[in-house]
Amino acid sequence: LSDNCKMNPAAVDNVIKRLQEENRYHEDIFGITLKTAEVTNRGREEAKNRKSTSSS
Repeated sequence: LSDNCKMNPAAVDNVIKRLQEENRYHEDIFGITLKTAEVTNRGREEAKNRKSTSSS
């Protein structure tokens, strides 16, 4: 991003963080350790929250 979009490192960090929060960016699992339970629980909570706000 910094090379192709001429973004400074702080702006690149913000873009990556936003994409992660929106579940639109995932790191390669080869070489990192996933906290499977944490990821699963967070996904379930987000789904519940989306469902409850759409039902209201």
